[in-house]
Amino acid sequence: VLSDIPADKLAEIGLTRETWKLEILPDPESNSEIGNPLTMESGNAIGWTDLMKLADKSAVRFLHVLTCTNAPRPYGMGLWEGVPLREVIWKTEPKQNIRRIFYYGYHNDDAKQLFQSSLPISRVLEEAPGELPVILCYKLNGKWLSQANGGPVRLIIPGLYANRSIKWLQKII
Repeated sequence: VLSDIPADKLAEIGLTRETWKLEILPDPESNSEIGNPLTMESGNAIGWTDLMKLADKSAVRFLHVLTCTNAPRPYGMGLWEGVPLREVIWKTEPKQNIRRIFYYGYHNDDAKQLFQSSLPISRVLEEAPGELPVILCYKLNGKWLSQANGGPVRLIIPGLYANRSIKWLQKII
């Protein structure tokens, strides 16, 4: 269980506010293009401070109930707060042939076990009238997101099951 991981290991795997980074890359197995990949290697991956600067201008809050396909009942209603994902996707300067985004959260150190899901890019870049945006969530009910709830940052997709709202977000392709 991720909440059982010692604090020094959480820092090592990038799951503290001080060490969290989000990489956004083009799919290496397709001809999709982005003008500004956000990577750890190039030093421009989105970090906690970057996210909080975006939050100063673009934070949104909404009530959303979490339900999961493998749980017998809803987890409960909460006030989720975050930055619309489109704010960081636009920073990558999307160019062409981008139909879906695939997003990944930390699961464990076994590279064969992925904690992932995907969405059409159109759902991320703009929502239909009356729909809420997909967010990079960092607060729940006014408090920093706990590790058990996917902190420091998780994706929240209003209207979908919680297992699509990946916890411990670290990479988007």
